[in-house]
Amino acid sequence: MNAITGPNGSNDLAKKLEQAVDVIVTYGKPIVHWGFIPAVILVGMLTTKPRPTLGQLLWLG
Repeated sequence: MNAITGPNGSNDLAKKLEQAVDVIVTYGKPIVHWGFIPAVILVGMLTTKPRPTLGQLLWLG
């Protein structure tokens, strides 16, 4: 018996951890990609001088 296997030899903690990782990968990646990264870009646009236009950001890189 250790931290991962219970008294009956089952690995409930390992299964729960694997399920949690699956949920994070399934929902976390799109949230970061479509939420956090654009938020960082927006904050950078609003706090820098001179402020780039949206066209400069999208087409001129």
